[in-house]
Amino acid sequence: MARAEKTNKMRASYYNFYTDKKWGDAETYDLCVNSSILGDKGTADFIVDYVSKVINQ
Repeated sequence: MARAEKTNKMRASYYNFYTDKKWGDAETYDLCVNSSILGDKGTADFIVDYVSKVINQ
């Protein structure tokens, strides 16, 4: 097994154990974006706008 794959499995195991959530589930993230819809520039603009709004709450 490649080192990166082993590290990711260890991270997932740790996360799953200590959070009672599942590593990789979209529900566990603050923001999920399908960049194929917005494209690179649109996705970057969307993320900048989101972060700006969160910081200025």
